[in-house]
Amino acid sequence: MTLFAPRDEKSFHQAMAFAAEYPYPCSLRYPRGSFTHTDLPESLPFALAKSQLLLSNGSDVLFIGYGNGVGRAYETAKYLDFEVSILDLRFVKPLDKEMLREMAQKHKKWFVFSDSAKMGGVGSALLEFLSDEKIFGVDVTSFEYGDAFITHGKTKDVEESLGLLPQQLALKMNASLL
Repeated sequence: MTLFAPRDEKSFHQAMAFAAEYPYPCSLRYPRGSFTHTDLPESLPFALAKSQLLLSNGSDVLFIGYGNGVGRAYETAKYLDFEVSILDLRFVKPLDKEMLREMAQKHKKWFVFSDSAKMGGVGSALLEFLSDEKIFGVDVTSFEYGDAFITHGKTKDVEESLGLLPQQLALKMNASLL
């Protein structure tokens, strides 16, 4: 089963085009409500197991976004006093192993942003990848929600209750880098 997620409306249309042509079962994840609007570089057409590096610099910090988590990563970066690189993971199954190997050489602090649960989510898949590839020295912090009952409500209110608003994430991130 192939699992992938668009980050915005344009990439949603590209993901749908990919799914229409893909000959095997696949699952496309999109956010509740609307996508987070950003001024990130334009989305490239989807290709199986290919992520897109959106922002790259000399920073040791990599934000890995999956789906609407890309927008959350971008918004969080605005609250920081330093630069980060941002990767749109796009596919969680299969992962873009080539890109992840390259990112592990350049960035030693990975922060994961997605609308997934922490247990069995995107961060877990990345940790399993690092373990399988015997890549050491990469610190992974997941900003996915914990294993608990999630109450219903407006998306912003639910995200705030889970500590997933960009301002809240920036505070957590600054604390974890101390």
